[in-house]
Amino acid sequence: MGDEAGRHEGFDLSKARLGDFYPSDEVLAEIRRVTIAAGRVDLQLALILVAIKYAEPLEVLLTWSSSRLHKQVRKELRRLFEEDLLEIAVAAVDAAAIQLDERRVVVHSLWDLNPRDTSFKVDILACLTSQDELDALVRERDRVARYRTRHPRGGCPGPQEVAGLEQIRTDLEASKYTLDRLRFVLASALFAGSPSGAKKVLPLRYADLRIEPGRAGWTGFKAE
Repeated sequence: MGDEAGRHEGFDLSKARLGDFYPSDEVLAEIRRVTIAAGRVDLQLALILVAIKYAEPLEVLLTWSSSRLHKQVRKELRRLFEEDLLEIAVAAVDAAAIQLDERRVVVHSLWDLNPRDTSFKVDILACLTSQDELDALVRERDRVARYRTRHPRGGCPGPQEVAGLEQIRTDLEASKYTLDRLRFVLASALFAGSPSGAKKVLPLRYADLRIEPGRAGWTGFKAE
């Protein structure tokens, strides 16, 4: 009994830090995957602009928001392409934008806890002997706590189950794959005329390394 009392004396519950509550590790892991998958879709939108020789370099495009990338790709598609290829390309880009909107809902949703799930019985707290034990108690409650999710702008509930998050991530992965193939098709149509669909087939200009120092590591001819 003396040892037990001594252990309790070293832990002042009134000065302890009560950690915040978070969804399960499985849910958090899937949210991270959704975020990574969405970043890859943004990259593909930027690469489409690079493939059709948009003026801005890739490093600048990667600083743009998803919505700005989507709008600019759409604008360039309508400027350069027509007929079936334009229709297919716009549909793919618009589908990607819809999936990116789902990412925003996931990332920006508010996770409200049921107030009952944040309270602990006094006798349980009285038995704690360290901050580590209190942290472990909170993490254990995380796994069973009930949340209500809502998007701060739309007010609609956000996904909170692993299955729903997995579907959003899978859709983003599908969009990334579609856009990856699309950029090669667009470049081929624009610079080789195959498939058809470019309003005008453009000559593909290669850099002349003799007169363009700095390209591909070339620093110019050196004097003897």
